[in-house]
Amino acid sequence: MIEIYPLQKLDWSNYLDIVEYLDQNEFVQEFWSPIAITSWIFYGFDFYFHALDDVVLFYIHSPYNDNHSYLLSTCFYKQDFQLSNFENLILQDLKQLNNKEILQIDYDQISWSMIHDWKLDVNNFEKYNYVCNYVYLLDNLKNFTGKNLQKKRNNLHHFLNTNSEIKVVPIQVINKDEILEFCKANMLETNGEINTNELNVYHQFIKYEMNKTSQYIGIAVYIGNILVGVTLCYLRKNICEVIIERAKKSIRGLYQYLISENLKYHQVQQKYMDRQDDNGQPMLAKSKDSYHPIYKIKKYYSK
Repeated sequence: MIEIYPLQKLDWSNYLDIVEYLDQNEFVQEFWSPIAITSWIFYGFDFYFHALDDVVLFYIHSPYNDNHSYLLSTCFYKQDFQLSNFENLILQDLKQLNNKEILQIDYDQISWSMIHDWKLDVNNFEKYNYVCNYVYLLDNLKNFTGKNLQKKRNNLHHFLNTNSEIKVVPIQVINKDEILEFCKANMLETNGEINTNELNVYHQFIKYEMNKTSQYIGIAVYIGNILVGVTLCYLRKNICEVIIERAKKSIRGLYQYLISENLKYHQVQQKYMDRQDDNGQPMLAKSKDSYHPIYKIKKYYSK
């Protein structure tokens, strides 16, 4: 057991280090992302991580947790992982984080694969009431091929046939304030209100993160001189992970064009596309289901 990164707080200064380490190694849990985890900081969550050669452990402190303790959250591990080999380490980490003796491991935001692979008693867990990751075959979203996506393909063709002044620009060269103002206005148009936490996440990625590495890719779509859609993704080893996806709902086919064109423009070759969660919103869940994900991942927590 070799320590790679000691127990430390996850923040905007180190999250890319752990993303790169995970991409360089073969860990289970590829559909769960430190990028998404770090963005939860704006929602009042705190995370610590501890990386070894066989396992990367994440601990969560939730503002909704009544006992105000750190719990074991997401964990990336090798295929032959044995919980018994790391149980003492986890208890030591939890003792350090909570400043008290910990006799058993409590879990939050863990996946079914963890419950199964670690041989945990499923009766001790409850599901969150929302889908945490909608995962698609990326090639299906480039051209919306197949019968299941015919309506999406028709929408895309309608957009292309009814708009003659489409302009696509890499998101990194657009004025950052213009992007953020568009996102803010789009929230009002879509939801009738501004989600301050979500807007703060966008601000962090647009202002500071997207120029740190070429793994961030995105486009802005204009019709004439009017900005109508923006998207930003991060390219992991096998997954294109959506960070921002905003478009004017009133323009038929614009969402399909935004998704497809970003993948084509940047010649993305990853196998999967992760379009994140549904935030427990029925209409958003219905929309994401309509693109026919191959995986819908739910998380579990200790009863």
